[in-house]
Amino acid sequence: MRRLPWIGVCLSGLLLSPVAWAGDLELTELRREVSDLRREVSDLRRELYALRLDILGALEELKGAPLSPRPPVGAAPRDPPPPPADPREANDNEAATGKLTGTVKLSGKSEVAYVYVENVPQKMARGKTIEIAQVKRQFAPRWAVVQVGTRIDFPNQDSIFHNVFSSTPGSSFDLGIYRAGEETKSYTMTKPGVVDIYCDMHSEMSASVLVVPSPLWTQVGKDGRYTLADVPRGPRRIVAWSPGHQPSVQSVNVTGGKEQKLEFSLSAAPSGHTNKNGQPYGSYK
Repeated sequence: MRRLPWIGVCLSGLLLSPVAWAGDLELTELRREVSDLRREVSDLRRELYALRLDILGALEELKGAPLSPRPPVGAAPRDPPPPPADPREANDNEAATGKLTGTVKLSGKSEVAYVYVENVPQKMARGKTIEIAQVKRQFAPRWAVVQVGTRIDFPNQDSIFHNVFSSTPGSSFDLGIYRAGEETKSYTMTKPGVVDIYCDMHSEMSASVLVVPSPLWTQVGKDGRYTLADVPRGPRRIVAWSPGHQPSVQSVNVTGGKEQKLEFSLSAAPSGHTNKNGQPYGSYK
């Protein structure tokens, strides 16, 4: 009989242990749900930002379009508007788009060049992701062309640490220090232009990303020639760019249904850069 209290204590401990274990499990699940919820909120914010840019772009397209006046109360209904004319019957001056052709000349050595329309409504890319890896103390690839809204993943495939950053105005970011095996860091491009990317630890690492506002861009051929079709008529700013070169911008009044020529000549960009604090690089290896 004297052993009964001891047995009761043991039994109560066995009964309480599963309860405590269940509580820890629920806490772990709750933390996971909170983490997933934060990720969903982040994705939702990005989608809302993209939707806002799409709405602004649509408003830009509608700007200047006359609104049909509302008929007075009791007025006889108007005849329906005539159907739109067959584009094949329209003359050249009535066409909505034109075509640009020409050449891009580069000073120095370069493997590729691009031409795009700058002043058009932004069109956000949906669910688009590319990868720029850190391999053998270099970025791979060294350049890329993406549409606004594209996410870039920066996996570190080296056993050493890297710190990817950009000081480009309007597109600056700092992904912090991480190495192979750790969580891949990312950044979403939301502003058109050239974004220069570096590593804060290794001055020899550099990459350039051309962020275009819409699908109106093309790669220049190996012969230096390009063709840019379906350019909306009206005053347009056309940009030519190549990695390691300064962008060149020209203005042209695009005529619908016409082919117009623009010639570009790109000069090499100055080399050298500082770390993310604007200071010279140290001796980190």
